[in-house]
Amino acid sequence: MRIHLFRLLGVGALAVALTLPGASLADANHGQPDHAVPVKAVFEGSDYIVMPPTDCPPGAWWRYFFEGTGQMSHLGRVHIDVTHCTTFDPATGTGFFGPGTMTVTAMNGDVLVLEDTGTFVFDGVDSQIDLHWTVLEGTGRFVGATGGGDASVATNVPTASGAGEMWGSIIYDASNRAGR
Repeated sequence: MRIHLFRLLGVGALAVALTLPGASLADANHGQPDHAVPVKAVFEGSDYIVMPPTDCPPGAWWRYFFEGTGQMSHLGRVHIDVTHCTTFDPATGTGFFGPGTMTVTAMNGDVLVLEDTGTFVFDGVDSQIDLHWTVLEGTGRFVGATGGGDASVATNVPTASGAGEMWGSIIYDASNRAGR
């Protein structure tokens, strides 16, 4: 059964603001294999859940899916796909999710694959999500990338809409364009 909700827990949509305090233009344009650079994003999108969940551990309430767009530093305009298993306690309105996968694809085809985990609080209408992400792998200039960070997402379940931001740092070789 597909249920459209925008983000009872999720990652919302992913768009990015290009800089963090302290980031230089050189950091934004020239990632180096041994130099962590700040990354930031803002995002929006739509989602749905599948109940009962598929391929989830016992106790999961649903499998979550999100698709959105945004802007992300070091990637530019991006498309985002997210999936993870979710556990929910209706008595407290709280839950947790993950580990799941967030795939961030730049317009030029470069991809960052992130693992996401997190918690959320749902008040019956809105959900506030706190998320942690870690780089799993990448393509194009993000081959061999590492890093991680956090995200905060606010969603309205009845309207299936939400927005959020991500921040953290990544290490990658901006000159690496092989393996696209």
